[in-house]
Amino acid sequence: MKDYVFIDVTGLTKVVNEIYEKTKDYCCDTQKYKSKNNGKGNFMAFFEKESPGIEKLVDECEKNYLQPPVTEYMEFTEEEIENCEYFEMILSCPLYYEGTCASDYGTKYTGGCPFCGLGKKRVGDIFVDRKYMKKRGFFTLRPDIVVSSEIKALIEAQQFSGVTFDGLVKDFKNREMDITFYGTEIQTVLPETDESTWFQIEKTYAGFSKCGHWRKYVRSPLKYNRHSLDNAKDFNLTCEYVDIEREREIIISKKVRDVFLQQKLKVLLIPIYIID
Repeated sequence: MKDYVFIDVTGLTKVVNEIYEKTKDYCCDTQKYKSKNNGKGNFMAFFEKESPGIEKLVDECEKNYLQPPVTEYMEFTEEEIENCEYFEMILSCPLYYEGTCASDYGTKYTGGCPFCGLGKKRVGDIFVDRKYMKKRGFFTLRPDIVVSSEIKALIEAQQFSGVTFDGLVKDFKNREMDITFYGTEIQTVLPETDESTWFQIEKTYAGFSKCGHWRKYVRSPLKYNRHSLDNAKDFNLTCEYVDIEREREIIISKKVRDVFLQQKLKVLLIPIYIID
């Protein structure tokens, strides 16, 4: 395993080119990715974790009123990945580019924060425009997690723990669905991640000031102390609500990961770093 810092600089082409020329000699390539400036206002920079180039690049960005995201990136070998016990599972969201969520189509929720709705629970079925329900196996209709009947049967046949199914996905105009989809409930919430997990708190949206449920962005791989996973199941959720949508991340066991890979399920799987 190797540790890097990744900084994604975007801005005016002239400014980004100048920053690139001043910092390019500090950059490095990973086994999977290369540091590069596309000449059109984007500079993707990777650094060794202790490189002085990190501070220099951040300083140059600040001088030009740029605030690029800074992320810790861990690169695992194939052997290390195979030995990982848990993985973060990133699901696609067919509503993402529409800027909508399930509630916009009539899905009902209860509870949650009275100011921002964080932690609300679904009541009944999930409603959506059926045109988004393609042959996807496992995905989100924010904030709900959804599976096709085929993947539901696979999970039940494997007797994976920590997950149940509740409610159907229905067309909001009551049109017939081509495929049956189910709402998914993951019951196990893990303890807090290790303190070395890097979160960036964003306090720019005034609507969250009354409750303090600010957006929390993950800027490193998720890390757990081993004892924190003593009661983990095959399907789990982080206790932290993260990123722009403020949702809990899904953590699956290697057993689930192996079956999903065998079935060629299209999900992004990121190793969880366990601290002994």
